[in-house]
Amino acid sequence: MSQRGFCQDLDEGKLSFPVIHAFRTLGNDDVVLTDLLHMRDRKNCLSLNAKQLILSQIEECGSLDYTQSFLDGLLLDLVTWLRKFESETDQKNWILQSLLLQLEIKMDVKSTKKDSTFANVLRVWGGYREAAWRSELN
Repeated sequence: MSQRGFCQDLDEGKLSFPVIHAFRTLGNDDVVLTDLLHMRDRKNCLSLNAKQLILSQIEECGSLDYTQSFLDGLLLDLVTWLRKFESETDQKNWILQSLLLQLEIKMDVKSTKKDSTFANVLRVWGGYREAAWRSELN
């Protein structure tokens, strides 16, 4: 089994959002996570077992769920901002709508509503195309 890409941020010594949350949640009393992060070998990589232990620590303290919730909140803020912006300018921004829908699709991997989300993307791109044609004709 190749380790390339699996928890690569840990190999590189980068503290990602879930790792930082785990440190904050576990507090200074928990040295297991810190010790595991310092177990890099001569190639500056962590073993697969060390990565799995770190990942289990991160999952157990709820950091992945917290990260997902935080990202969901950011997406909601962006959608709210875009609607407000479109309302104030009285003009649809099809490009930003499409980008936000693409973010939603990537974040909604577990959803079974892929067809309806894909239909939304087609609807947005269709609206963008129509708006572009109208501006060209005028």
